Amino acid sequence: MELYEVEAIYQKEISIDSIAEVRDAFIFQYCIEFAYQEMYKLNPDNIVRVGRAGEK
Repeated sequence: MELYEVEAIYQKEISIDSIAEVRDAFIFQYCIEFAYQEMYKLNPDNIVRVGRAGEK
């Protein structure tokens, strides 16, 4: 998938919350290159704090 195609999906206005959530999950999955199963196994323990202020 080309970046311009992902951008088009990201910019698409979606009024149904559940569909918008699926779109957002897809974009996140695309950006981090995780498989569907890996992404949904993520939990707060997987978040690494970085920066001087410990931002997420």
